[in-house]
Parts: sequence; structure tokens; C-alpha cells
Amino acid sequence: VAIRKRNKIKEIVTYGKQGTAKVLKLSDTGILINDNPQVKLLLEISIPNYPVYQAEKTLVLSIIYLPRVQSGATVNILADPEDKFNENRIGLVFE
Repeated sequence: VAIRKRNKIKEIVTYGKQGTAKVLKLSDTGILINDNPQVKLLLEISIPNYPVYQAEKTLVLSIIYLPRVQSGATVNILADPEDKFNENRIGLVFE
């Protein structure tokens, strides 16, 4: 599991471009992993010099970050605009 996670992070860092995403919708999947909810996000992704697009991302989110991803919030992201619908190439960046 740790190796897969590391590979996903490596993919995002390698192919991702910095941008922002507006959270259009936040849904709870009903799954908890280590007391953290798995959520599904509908995002409107904006990356400089690329068209704005929508994509979904499902992830386990630490409850301390949950207030940052409410509908209407804007978050920093790394995403691959050449592979828009591959959710493995979308990463939320919390500073």
C-alpha cells in the first residue's frame, strides 16, 4: 500500500501542473479509514494556460482538512491537464 501511494505521489509531482480547484460538490462515501472519511469531490480545475475543466477525485481526507474542502472552497492542486479524468493525477496541496 505504501509503495502504491508513493507511486501516485511521484506521478502527480512528475506530470502535475500547479493550479487551483473550486470544490463544486463534497460527498461522503460512508467509508472511514483510520477514523478519517473517504470523500468524493467534484472539482472545477484551473491551471494557467489550459482550459478550465471539471473532474472528480475520491480520497481519504484527514478530518483536520475537512473544513478546507467544503463546497465553494478553493484549494491548491497539482493536476495533469493532459490526462484530465485520471483522478490519480490530481492532488490537493495543503500548506
